[in-house]
Amino acid sequence: MSTKINEALRLCRVYSDMSAVELKNSIGYSSGFISEIESGKKTPTTQMISKYAEWLGVPVSSLMLFSESICFDYHKTNDVWGDKRYWMTENLKAFLVMIEGNEKVGK
Repeated sequence: MSTKINEALRLCRVYSDMSAVELKNSIGYSSGFISEIESGKKTPTTQMISKYAEWLGVPVSSLMLFSESICFDYHKTNDVWGDKRYWMTENLKAFLVMIEGNEKVGK
């Protein structure tokens, strides 16, 4: 069962143009474990999330905010700024998924 944080970690890695095999050297986890985390088969620990954030050069809070923004429905809150954040997050997510698709076909 994939969660928002699993998807956020995967999208950040894809955006950084790095395979799970390459990432293992940077964060100290096996590529198989990274794949299980990113696919949602396992839940990342706070230590692993911290390693991703350190590798990305962002605070853990930013990574968590990105993960929360991936699926949150701001339309139900009547929050104008929330709608803008939702729009930006959805477009960023679509862009990252497009990059991942291009990576798979070798473009």
